[in-house]
Amino acid sequence: MKKLRNNLLLLFILFSRVLHADLLDDDEQKKKLEIKKSTQDNSSGLLNAPKSTSPLEKTNEAQPQKGHSTDKKAVKSDEKDKNKKKKYQDNKNLPVHFKGEDLSGLKEKGIVEFHKNVEVTQGDLFMQSDFAEIHFNPLTNEVEKVIAKGKVKIRKETTETGESAQATSNFAEFDVKEQNLILKDNAELIKGGDVLKGNLINYNLKTGWVNVTKVKGLVKP
Repeated sequence: MKKLRNNLLLLFILFSRVLHADLLDDDEQKKKLEIKKSTQDNSSGLLNAPKSTSPLEKTNEAQPQKGHSTDKKAVKSDEKDKNKKKKYQDNKNLPVHFKGEDLSGLKEKGIVEFHKNVEVTQGDLFMQSDFAEIHFNPLTNEVEKVIAKGKVKIRKETTETGESAQATSNFAEFDVKEQNLILKDNAELIKGGDVLKGNLINYNLKTGWVNVTKVKGLVKP
């Protein structure tokens, strides 16, 4: 009887140990599952997290577009340059250049004639005609006077008011020293917005003084 009791006690102890081992295994399995799940959740959070913006990207995004503003400034600058009047250029002491298809005369005698497609320039003054006489000072050989005939066209880029001037006629006499222009025969002078026509126009390029006989034209208010 005593032996049987000992055997039963031994069996009970063995059964308790097996049961305890099984419980430990279950706890370890649960812990492993919890760790795995936690790892998956963290990974998912990292994948779904909003993309960070680098400082360089933030700078580029914050920087305003200045293209249109720059274009507007450029347009305003161009308009300002167009409306800006030029400073008068005095051509008195500048050399006189001339050319044409045919030439006759002698500089030392004081006169040279040019025929066909004649062009005379001095600084910003340009003169074109069918015929021109260039009068020289015999002592200095400097040009004193230019007489142009036939389809005369004259342009001065700057005047005393800072505007350009244009003139046409069939006859023109230009005094180089005095910078004075005499126009005859269908004479017309355009300066700024003013248009003057007459039988004779006397115009000083330096002072702006104008004298017209039998005048007709339009004067800008």
